[in-house]
Amino acid sequence: MDKIEEFIHGVSEGGQLVVRKVEKIIDGNIVMSEISSDSYSPSNPAQMDGFDDKSKEIVEAINGITPEVTIIDENGIRKQITFSRRTQGDAVNVREINRFFTIATGKFLGKCYPNTRSYDPGDSAILCDDISKKFIETIHTPEVIAIYEAKIAEQVAT
Repeated sequence: MDKIEEFIHGVSEGGQLVVRKVEKIIDGNIVMSEISSDSYSPSNPAQMDGFDDKSKEIVEAINGITPEVTIIDENGIRKQITFSRRTQGDAVNVREINRFFTIATGKFLGKCYPNTRSYDPGDSAILCDDISKKFIETIHTPEVIAIYEAKIAEQVAT
């Protein structure tokens, strides 16, 4: 049996790195157990001791980028649109989050997640916000894209 440690990376709506560590015990191709930590973020992005290298690369890539927030006022309702991002297997998911408030009082009315777009290695992220683009570029390195494309080609060949 082998013990494997993986990290699930994400970037919150506010532009902060979010990491979850997953430890797996594997026997051959069978996952015997899987334990996930709670999500955690660096309290100071300049002090990343204890974080994996990919987390450090993500923080460096998104450092200084202001999270995009779109505000739409219509019929007495304010809609605030933001994005969150996370890895899921080979893909990066970018989730749109809409929050609704009354314009008159600012009272929170609710939120929904109308769109989640999944980006596989090699997919274009041209329509994404700047943080999502940088996150995808950092996760989907040329090496990751080459491995993914070889895996897809092998699946097609069989």
